Amino acid sequence: MKETFEVHKNKFLIGIGILIGCCLFYFLQPLFLSNEDDWIEIQDEVEDYEGEHVDPITEEKSEENNILVIVDVKGEVNIPGVYQLTTGERVMDAIMKAGGFTEEANSHHVNLAALVTDEMVIYVPKHGEEMMDVAVTTQPINSSSGESEGKININSASEEELTKLTGIGPSKAKAIVRYREEHGFFKSVDELVNVSGIGDKSLASIRDEIIVGN
Repeated sequence: MKETFEVHKNKFLIGIGILIGCCLFYFLQPLFLSNEDDWIEIQDEVEDYEGEHVDPITEEKSEENNILVIVDVKGEVNIPGVYQLTTGERVMDAIMKAGGFTEEANSHHVNLAALVTDEMVIYVPKHGEEMMDVAVTTQPINSSSGESEGKININSASEEELTKLTGIGPSKAKAIVRYREEHGFFKSVDELVNVSGIGDKSLASIRDEIIVGN
């Protein structure tokens, strides 16, 4: 009798153990599957990251487009000096590097939209300063200001400089600057006839006073 009880007891315990094991497997299975899915997802992300690469041609072009230029910022800026920029940046970027305008600066005489070029000198005058005695922005060879060898560079001249041309008043000067901002640099002086208010007659009167520079 006692031996029979022991046999049934062992079977009962084995059955309980199997039942507990099944329950644990049932409840813990989603956890294991979730961890497995997460691991697979991580592996996929790592493989995708390893598959990414930088196109050497694109990188080389980017480096070519970022040529360093040195400009000299003078006049009414908070920190005058020589600054390093890259091609594609503009006069306003150089002014910001120089700490911005002082309270005395006359910013209306500075073409902030002009592209910077190597060896450019950017001069910011003060209010009341005689503009005939200063060049707002100049460069030794291809002047980025509006004047070069006595002629006005229509690709970089400010409105103030353009009004020095024969028959060009403030409204026409503004139209020239607006056209340049919307369409890019002039390819030739003949393109001026596309500017509102400037016809063949106006162009003929200023042809010898202007140049097309960079």
